[in-house]
Amino acid sequence: MVKRIIDIILSLVFSILSLPVCIIAAIAIKLEGGKSVFYLSQRIGLGGRKFNMIKFRTMDCDNKTLSHEQTEQFQQNFKLPDDMRITKVGNWLRRNSFDEIPQFINVLKGDMSVIGPRPKLPEEIDLYNNNRTYTKGFNLVGNPYPSPINWNAAGWTKTNIDDALYFFKASGTDQYGGSYSSYVNGNSSDGVANAIIPSMQGFFVRVSTGTYPVTATLGFSNNVRVTNLAPPFFKSAKASAVPLIRITATFSDDPLSSDPTVIYFDENGTEQMDPKLDALKLFNTDLSIPNLYSVTSSNDKLSISALPPITGSPYQVPLGIKANRTGTINIKLKDAEEGLAAGGIFFTDIVTGVQQDMLSGNQYSVYLPSGEYLNRFFLKFGSVTTSVPVEQRDEKMFKVFNSNGVLKVVVTRLPGGKGDLLIFNILGQQVFSSKIYETGSYDYSPAVNEGIYIVTFVSGKERISQKLYIGAK
Repeated sequence: MVKRIIDIILSLVFSILSLPVCIIAAIAIKLEGGKSVFYLSQRIGLGGRKFNMIKFRTMDCDNKTLSHEQTEQFQQNFKLPDDMRITKVGNWLRRNSFDEIPQFINVLKGDMSVIGPRPKLPEEIDLYNNNRTYTKGFNLVGNPYPSPINWNAAGWTKTNIDDALYFFKASGTDQYGGSYSSYVNGNSSDGVANAIIPSMQGFFVRVSTGTYPVTATLGFSNNVRVTNLAPPFFKSAKASAVPLIRITATFSDDPLSSDPTVIYFDENGTEQMDPKLDALKLFNTDLSIPNLYSVTSSNDKLSISALPPITGSPYQVPLGIKANRTGTINIKLKDAEEGLAAGGIFFTDIVTGVQQDMLSGNQYSVYLPSGEYLNRFFLKFGSVTTSVPVEQRDEKMFKVFNSNGVLKVVVTRLPGGKGDLLIFNILGQQVFSSKIYETGSYDYSPAVNEGIYIVTFVSGKERISQKLYIGAK
């Protein structure tokens, strides 16, 4: 109430003081162009209410079209350094901010406030990332047009918005569940989703990570619209021109429960989550579908992952699997670029010790109780390299044995300057970890039940895993 009173008083005072300027501006605009003195711009006010924001007219758009380059620049910045549509009077008004004086009428009407955020255009919305447990910055938006729109077209305003698109596909058996596909940088997780968003289609975008809460703006102009009316849901994507592989995880008793993940190679790719190149993993809400994803060195889970260009010796990419029910899961290579396939592609399970060749239609099958499995599965490329740790069978670096429940560890070499000792149970779940900074002998008494475990030691690019019984023996 106090703020509203202040708005009214300030608006009345400034309106009276600026009245001579307004009269001169109105006469000059009318004499120069003979058009309407005022320009009305539809905006979104408090509570989502639409209103017409009043400004003095400063442009003459008749018979003055922009070039393609100027159009793209205007769509990105909403202004041009030398905009030929601005009149001489308009230039004077803008330079002195006199064109905004009529907005005091909006303040008096209660449409806006003297002090507050700029009213948004109808095509712009504010989105947020509050780092909440389940949403993690994801926001549901939609295409309001009766025609498709192109996510890659000029005409979008994406402030603090990741470049990835996420689509939800409703389950045919679970009325409350479904699965997700993603698209980023020309690559699709399932080979179907791409940049074309059909009319009235809902989709998810993610507000970028930052100092929470993060506020973002998503806006668009008519230039994002396309005339291709063919796709009923989202348009089939063309084959990717980049080195790419796509693998799937499927329950053996349900061929329709397939969940894909994509790894591709880009000169700008990194081993961290890149909001311009990678897409995070949105976990399926249809519990009959498993979840397959790659894992970054900072433990981000990705449905589409961009890595640096590949050359040299073998390396492996960590994968994760989350299953909401117990069953046998089949891992299969669905798509692979020839250059990647030439060196061999292998799926590694460090618990069973199996390294399955994924080419020639082969698949790896594993029985998994419900749960999430990290640090157990890896995708190995036979003739490529990144800085992803590669398993090395150099026993001189690390030795371990059990003595009456005490873990005896001998470290003779630290190629990375330090190392990590990790213990996993037979399900692939990490149950113990410790950092090692010097070579020597170490004794550990991990608080675990008696049984078989996988003891892994990682230092630099080298990794050794050993199956070991831990307990009184």
